[in-house]
Amino acid sequence: KGLTQLDLSQNSLVTVPSAALANLHSLIILNLNRNKIKDLRSRSFAGLDTLEILNLYENKISTIDPDAFTGLD
Repeated sequence: KGLTQLDLSQNSLVTVPSAALANLHSLIILNLNRNKIKDLRSRSFAGLDTLEILNLYENKISTIDPDAFTGLD
């Protein structure tokens, strides 16, 4: 079945690299809260077509690329 939940909270992440999580085809919940994410790049969440919950609270997001959520269809 594969990984369905991934908690990367409180890891001091500053960005989500484009397509870094693309091979997690069964992922339903992604927690990125309480990091230091400043920007969401193009296709940051590409390939996460099963994702239902994305937590990004308590980050320092100031820039969101127009294509940041492309691939979350």
